[in-house]
Amino acid sequence: MEAEPFGPARSRHKELVRLYHAIAGFPVAADVLVYSHEDVDYWRDSLNHVLARALREGKVLYERQPILPAVQA
Repeated sequence: MEAEPFGPARSRHKELVRLYHAIAGFPVAADVLVYSHEDVDYWRDSLNHVLARALREGKVLYERQPILPAVQA
């Protein structure tokens, strides 16, 4: 999920191509879906949209944890 919305200044297609190139060396099939938080909020409750179905039935294989600020001693 992308933090910033897609639009004229930010191409969903360019991001998808970047991700496909990043995983191209792995010998497994992958479906890559590129959505912003705004898209997820909009489609979350839909019955037939692929995003809603992925949220209901899919598995998170990796989720980046937020980086916590360093604690000053």
